Amino acid sequence: MTKTTDNKSITPAPPDNTLETGRDHHGRWLPGQSGNMNGRPSDGSSWTGVIRSLADMSAEELADQVGPTSELGKELLKHPHGTPLKKLIIAKTLNNLLKEPQPGLLAEILNRSEGRTPLRMEVNNSEMSEQEVETRIAAIFERARARLEAQNDENDK
Repeated sequence: MTKTTDNKSITPAPPDNTLETGRDHHGRWLPGQSGNMNGRPSDGSSWTGVIRSLADMSAEELADQVGPTSELGKELLKHPHGTPLKKLIIAKTLNNLLKEPQPGLLAEILNRSEGRTPLRMEVNNSEMSEQEVETRIAAIFERARARLEAQNDENDK
């Protein structure tokens, strides 16, 4: 904790076990240190890595891995040869959207491919005075500031 004396800030020395714990005197991780002692999983063993490697495979390649005579293998071998699975998945998803439109799914596809549409907000203050509008906006900013402070306090613990 930092103490203040005569308007001068005094920062205490880090505890002796700083190198053992990998944290500074505020409890934050030191550069190059991590709470995950095994480190981040290699790309091939993380879920993201596995999904990417499977999505880049063709249907035949995945069928070979799961067994061409298995139920999944037989289904995979029905698709065009050499086409990456991610293209087949997108084609099937778009086909399903044509048959049964799902606004949420369509919105997610568009957000992922085109980026989110900026949200626009109109303020109609015909029912409120300018002072009331300003007070409400100030209250919103104050709640946002309080949330950020709470998050920062939580991160400092």
